[in-house]
Amino acid sequence: YHDIHNLAQASVCFRQSHEALKAALPPEHEAITDSLNNQSVLRLAMNDIEEAHKLARECLEVFRKRIALPEEKRNRMAAYPGIRQALSGETNWSGVLTSRSYAAGPAAVSDRVPLGVYLNNLARAEARLNLVSAKKTFEEALAQFESVLNDAKLASLHGLARKEKAITQTNLAVYLIDRGELGQAELLLKDALEVRRLLVGPKHPDFAGSLTTLGYLQFRRRQLAEAGESMTRAADIYRESH
Repeated sequence: YHDIHNLAQASVCFRQSHEALKAALPPEHEAITDSLNNQSVLRLAMNDIEEAHKLARECLEVFRKRIALPEEKRNRMAAYPGIRQALSGETNWSGVLTSRSYAAGPAAVSDRVPLGVYLNNLARAEARLNLVSAKKTFEEALAQFESVLNDAKLASLHGLARKEKAITQTNLAVYLIDRGELGQAELLLKDALEVRRLLVGPKHPDFAGSLTTLGYLQFRRRQLAEAGESMTRAADIYRESH
């Protein structure tokens, strides 16, 4: 439903899916946290920021309960075949988690990427609510991705960590631009643009997302010609990808 922008109907489907997951799975199962995260992302898209914030906080609360469980119990929870794929479905929204695998050794190690994603989405809601905690939450998310990238044993997760880090850097850059911290925002955007160019190419919508933010930064600096060029280029990418 999100592909046809029917967000209200998508919300109904997400809630129904979440209730089915709760009935079928242990309360700390990863599919439950993914479902809460997905609903939070949807609520942000619907401009229902208070509800998005509530769902993001609930997601992190459940997630932290799960990672506090003994690993043996967590491994037993992960052995529910097919439930996640059957009930969640695939999406391509930035920040949405569905049917992804983070298996890369001990649970405590592979938790870092989803924790970073959940923190990023909480920070997005905090930023929309103008909460001062947003910057710190973004930085906590980035620290999770950095810890993966600095761990050679997690080489299989490096590509995913780079991708999610670039998403978070772009979101943090928007937050900083809104608050006039343009120099720091520019550094984040340069890194995010280069990573996205390497990972998905310069004609991908993800790259266009960072390019749009660059245009916003240039506009705030009154670099109007450069801003127009960045925005036009981003619009062309979006148009060609649909």
